Amino acid sequence: IYNYDDGSFIFMMIRRRFFTVFAVLFFRTTTAQYGEDTNQYKLGIAQQQELLTEEIESLPDVNYYFFPQRQFLYANSYTFDFLSASSYRIGILIDPCRFNSYNCCMNVFGSAEYPAALKSGIEQERYFKYIIISNESEISSNYYLVYEDGSKVLTTADRTADDDAVYDLSCVSKSVPTSNCQGRNYALQRSVYRPPCMDNNQTLNAIAGCTYPDGTPGTNCFQVAYSSNVFSVQCAADDGHCGTYLEVHIPHGTPYEPDENTVIAEVKVDQRNVSGFYTTVMPSTYMFNASKVLCSYAESVYRIGSLVYVRPTAPVCCCPQPYQSTTRIGSFQCPIGADGVGAFASKFQSLADVLSVDSLLLNYPFCPIDLSYNQDRMMCSVYDMHDRRHYTRNCSAAYKSDPLRTRSWTSVDLLSQYDDACPYYTSCAKTLDQGKCRAGDLKFSFIGRVGVITKLDNTQVIPQAWVSFNNLRTSYQFSQVDLQLETTSKSMYEIWWVVRSYTGFTVKKRKAFNVSFPACTFDTTNDRYFPYAILQNGEPQPNSIVP
Repeated sequence: IYNYDDGSFIFMMIRRRFFTVFAVLFFRTTTAQYGEDTNQYKLGIAQQQELLTEEIESLPDVNYYFFPQRQFLYANSYTFDFLSASSYRIGILIDPCRFNSYNCCMNVFGSAEYPAALKSGIEQERYFKYIIISNESEISSNYYLVYEDGSKVLTTADRTADDDAVYDLSCVSKSVPTSNCQGRNYALQRSVYRPPCMDNNQTLNAIAGCTYPDGTPGTNCFQVAYSSNVFSVQCAADDGHCGTYLEVHIPHGTPYEPDENTVIAEVKVDQRNVSGFYTTVMPSTYMFNASKVLCSYAESVYRIGSLVYVRPTAPVCCCPQPYQSTTRIGSFQCPIGADGVGAFASKFQSLADVLSVDSLLLNYPFCPIDLSYNQDRMMCSVYDMHDRRHYTRNCSAAYKSDPLRTRSWTSVDLLSQYDDACPYYTSCAKTLDQGKCRAGDLKFSFIGRVGVITKLDNTQVIPQAWVSFNNLRTSYQFSQVDLQLETTSKSMYEIWWVVRSYTGFTVKKRKAFNVSFPACTFDTTNDRYFPYAILQNGEPQPNSIVP
């Protein structure tokens, strides 16, 4: 008997009279797992052929021949996936051995400490407060030490040396004429002794030169120390599209390079794993041009993409009284975002944002629009006496109730009357009473906020600008006199920790730093500064006479 399932023969000798089996013998026609003429054998061969074909087609020399559409995946686009506190850590230090031996931060541990000024001098109305780092000559009585995340450094963990006491004939008494004075002819000054492996990201000299890890001196470069408590991605191919890189970028770009994704300088991380910090060298040249270097850059004119701060002179509006959870009545802004609502609700940046917003959407009051809408609304929750339920609707538009009286702008939902129409929401009214709202109405303004210019109109008598506060989802119109270029909270440059692959570049960390010298070269043609200094015979030039 031939078995077609597995290719075996079965011989059976049966005694007819008693119908009992006398002997059974099994044997196969081949020593393989399956016979060549079986379905299992054919299936196995087909599967192995598919695997071999897939392996051949994946080889870099023929991959695009079989899959020409994959060439579009060879992208340099950036995505931002910053590390959470529970994930692994990445550390970056700028010029870490300025006051020590060139190899002071090579395979050693260290925690950077930053002197936060006790008197920051930032605007009182600024919405987001931030830490101002003191200059490197400031004495300890004028600052307190913080870590990179802003947390205070305990005295027991302080690595910074005590100030030096010096004889100073200019001192008359304590703090007279300067805060360094501690009494007559007695002053304090910052110690010349600095701990190794510290961050000097506020005062980088781009033409001071540097020393490579092997002791070789270099020009137009600076040291960068990095640490990571996981392996750094390494690739066999050295084509610039795979591996881990440190890249220099200009936040929000410049008039010459509007895209902040433009790489100004870069160095490849060649260590798969490090113990503590490892020091490498970053070129300080501008976009790999030996005659241009990084400089002390700050924008001087408005442009699309400029970061601006809204001054206290900007309009203030009064909107319907804010929503109260106890009464379920009042106004609220839509849509809802992970980082704010209405004009401050940015589009989703990560899966965590999506999950956060999903949970917020379950709570009353409900928004009729989401982040896919390029508009913001002022909504009102009201109570229907007949249906005896609460519901949400668009807040009523403001109107001028008395044409003969200036302060007569009101609406069904506003509790008081105001001076003019609001430039932000039609359901609100503009107040000229020193920014005050009356009778419980909600005060709304962009004063103290920082946004990005999306449009400019310099043809009007009072030049106008449109500014976005939600990652370009919506924009609002301002007079340019109510804005100022943001320079205090914006760093000149950033170093990005980038993991590159053939399908895109992933940014894991952004480290801010400023250049204190040299000054930027002035562009005499466009009447503004270049974002770099032009060198002639190694010396920075003050203007663009040099081509």
